[in-house]
Amino acid sequence: MERFDGLCSPSDAFSMEAFRAADTPLQPAYAWIWNAPIQMDEVMRRLDGMKRAGIRTVYVLPEPKAFRPSTMRTFLAPEYLTDDFMRLIRRTADYALSIGMNVWMYDEGGWPSGGACGRSVAVNPRLIRKNIQPQSRVLPAGAPYEPAEGEIAAFAAGRRVRIDERFEVDTPLHTFFVQVSAGSWATDSLEDEIGRTFVAETHERYTRFLGDLFGEKGEDGRWKSGTRRVPLMFTDEPGTGPSPWPDGFAEKFIARYGYDLRDFLPELFNMDEDAEGPALRARQDYRELQGDLFRENYLTPIREWCRRNNVLATGHLDIDHLTDGCLYHGYGTVLEQLRVLDVPGVDVIWRQIDIPHEGRPACGEGNGFFERFASSAAAQTGGKLALSESFGVYGASMTGDLARFTINHQLVRGINLFNFMDMSYSARGGLPFVERPEYMEELPGFFHLRAMNDYTARASYLMQLGAPGGRSALFFPARDIWAGGKRRRQAVDAFDALGQALEARQIDFDIIDEDGLRACAREGDALKLGLAVYESLLIPDGASLPDDLTEKLRGIRREADPALACDTACLRVRKRLLTDGSGLYMLFNESGERVDARIRFPETGLRVLLDANSAAAYRDEGETLSFGPGEAKFYLFPRGEAGFARQQPRTLKKRYAIDRFTVRKTRETVIDETGLSALAFEGDEKPAAAGDWTPLFGKAFSGEAVYRATVRLDETPRPVERYALRLGRVEVSARVAVCGHEAGIVWTDPMELELDGAIFDGRREIDVEIEVANTPCNRMAAAQMDKIFDPRVIGPYLPRLKVFEEQFPVGGLYGPVVLDRME
Repeated sequence: MERFDGLCSPSDAFSMEAFRAADTPLQPAYAWIWNAPIQMDEVMRRLDGMKRAGIRTVYVLPEPKAFRPSTMRTFLAPEYLTDDFMRLIRRTADYALSIGMNVWMYDEGGWPSGGACGRSVAVNPRLIRKNIQPQSRVLPAGAPYEPAEGEIAAFAAGRRVRIDERFEVDTPLHTFFVQVSAGSWATDSLEDEIGRTFVAETHERYTRFLGDLFGEKGEDGRWKSGTRRVPLMFTDEPGTGPSPWPDGFAEKFIARYGYDLRDFLPELFNMDEDAEGPALRARQDYRELQGDLFRENYLTPIREWCRRNNVLATGHLDIDHLTDGCLYHGYGTVLEQLRVLDVPGVDVIWRQIDIPHEGRPACGEGNGFFERFASSAAAQTGGKLALSESFGVYGASMTGDLARFTINHQLVRGINLFNFMDMSYSARGGLPFVERPEYMEELPGFFHLRAMNDYTARASYLMQLGAPGGRSALFFPARDIWAGGKRRRQAVDAFDALGQALEARQIDFDIIDEDGLRACAREGDALKLGLAVYESLLIPDGASLPDDLTEKLRGIRREADPALACDTACLRVRKRLLTDGSGLYMLFNESGERVDARIRFPETGLRVLLDANSAAAYRDEGETLSFGPGEAKFYLFPRGEAGFARQQPRTLKKRYAIDRFTVRKTRETVIDETGLSALAFEGDEKPAAAGDWTPLFGKAFSGEAVYRATVRLDETPRPVERYALRLGRVEVSARVAVCGHEAGIVWTDPMELELDGAIFDGRREIDVEIEVANTPCNRMAAAQMDKIFDPRVIGPYLPRLKVFEEQFPVGGLYGPVVLDRME
């Protein structure tokens, strides 16, 4: 696999300068939904707003009128992929690049990828999705059996019926036919020409209009640093359906395996029952061929286009969070497909990951560690980056704490490049409320996003340094899952339980399948593949290994060592090994409670705490470490001196309570029949106490308000002195200014900022301004959006979103607010 040079130049050594910078290429990319007539002046206005909000990477996700005309109406113009549309894409990219933003590409109009919003099937009708379906009919007595249209096999009395066969009595037939998908949207990712046709209809259009913005290579074959301005092409949820049967599949199967799969169709449709012998083999061979065709016919042509154009292939599969998700979309195993991509990815939607509460685990849907599929695939192909598409349909009630928990849950499992969902182009009608949370200028807290983005970029920077520190691999029992029946259920349960047990013991591990093990080089008592080195292989109970792998793996340890010693099961850990010998750890509290953990690292010597929020580095010591709910900490054990790290202030010298405020409303979100807008206010300030701001602004208020206070210090502050401004409870984010200087943005607990005395300009009278933003939920509840907007526009996710948004933070500065002088 080729490296990410020219985009973010992954490094092996820690740089404090790079850490502080929150490098633009590692900033999260925001999906910009084009869903209405596009005007270039509005494009530029929106991009300018994104830049002010700290959004530094964007890509256009078009939603053409033909995408979901009945359930999610959109009004995009010009038509998707026309010259006029592509010219707007080019002008958008040019303007974004001119103001210092980074630009990605997206390969579909809507999703799933592969259909080019109907163009693939229009060009080649054979590409329409086809699945086999069961059916019943009666063959009259004495009549010869002839297949009906689309029928590929029939069974009676437990065996396949042959053409022209007759029965003496009326005989019920259990038949199987090929069902062709209605319309032209759904394509089959196993069809011979799918990848080449799709690339010709979409990717080549991008080559024509954006090709000069792709990367350049030098004589050594490496990308020239800084030349790649449009670095990635994203493919989204390609699939086949659960029982694909593309044209010529039966003949391909016979040529590959030497027998006719049609003889075993009942066994393929009775996956809840056990199978043995030839029927078992048929199930496994069916899934294996699916995976091979998916990779060869869909993903490989996309990767070849990316290689020709010096663009990186990225994206994710569908239902990739379930251990047996491969059975629902015919892609063999997730790992073998993700290893084709330069930047493998996963999808995190509708709160699959959430802060644990009321007995619900952190990952309520999936195996709890599915992100490791993508990070493992990256390491095994020599790459450092693994991507997540996050926050789709998480709900407008999402807070910074939930966002941080979701980000950290993925970072600690190897994700280090993020795509946040989403931003609507249009603010009209129901369009800005379809897949909320939406990130739009009209909504509260939009200009506070920089804090979340910078945290994500700094943490991502750390988690791509060096090489993986984990030396263990968990075997993925694909053939047992393909077997169905009890064997499938036991394989899934054993795999999930073993992975969760490893994490609870602070064992950092990858996932590997049969193909990956075959590709490994044996080096003594270890396996090497790409950047991954595995000294131990963990095999779930009951999993079967082919004979060739049993021999290859002889002598490899079947036990794994924790990355560190820890007495707390809810703490997750990931380790990176830097080339200079430094060790770098991420520790994440995957619980909804504060925990104090006794931890012993294998390294000795100086330990540096790297704060991804403030970009500060502190010398740290002690075995007991405290973590808030969902909090992560990053620890570096540097080789040699670490002059960039300072002593963390721990002693409180003086506390100043701030409890007398004035407040004024500055912006209010408005939702009415016309859509979404925001009103700015220049009103007078009024006295206010800390707490819920409903008495001040009303129950329906969503927006921003500025709290002001003055605190008098006992003595003139010196520039070298250290202070901490602690805001207590804030709903839900705040931008703080001190003595007229911006001090920072707080977006997650603890809501506090460290300050140097220099910010006070030598004053003893300290003016503090705290701009607080809540969520749009207050206004949404008052507007009753399901009644004022066309349900065909507001989309199919509303029932799920309503559940997520039943409880939401009202808004306000609750405090207690204090200014601490530290030593």
